Amino acid sequence: RRAGQPVAMSSSASALRDWLGFTGAVCFALMLLPQALLNAHRKSTEGLSLGLIVTWHAAAVLYLGYELAAQMADDGSAGESGAPWLVASMVAFVVMSSVIEAQIVAPQAGATLEGLFVCLPVCAALTGVSVAISFACMAVFMSHENVAIALGASAPAALFALGFIPQFWVFYAVWSVEGYSLGVSLLDMGGAAANTALIFVDADA
Repeated sequence: RRAGQPVAMSSSASALRDWLGFTGAVCFALMLLPQALLNAHRKSTEGLSLGLIVTWHAAAVLYLGYELAAQMADDGSAGESGAPWLVASMVAFVVMSSVIEAQIVAPQAGATLEGLFVCLPVCAALTGVSVAISFACMAVFMSHENVAIALGASAPAALFALGFIPQFWVFYAVWSVEGYSLGVSLLDMGGAAANTALIFVDADA
């Protein structure tokens, strides 16, 4: 084996790991954008499950607190799970969740000035409360490792999976997927593919 070859392979694996992590984070950050655009275009949220958005919103709030705790940790764990783009993607997801929830409150926001005045304050309030809860979770997670694993890592994964159940029920009830953006699922699958590949890269490291 030539001198320096292991170092080069390690550097390549590290670059691939960063690229996959960044790709997954971008897909996650943008995942709800197609739905928000569709809602605005249709001036309606009919066909979209509020349960899906609220469940995912709660998951993102918990995971944001977990990633913030990783960033603030003094033991170096931030380098493993608290990459800045993960925090940024969680913030973006929380904001987009708030936007869609505000659209549900005022589905005609794109059509009237009155609707816009309702939508924006609701979105700002939901985002502010969400971030405040995430910082509270961060403080708890930094002090209680077991709680961090259960509520910061495991619970969000379960909530993201369970969130599809109310949406599938809507599909079944109306026997149609109208009102749901396929872009959400495509970005979800793209992020999942990147994260799955990341697991294999880490296993080979």
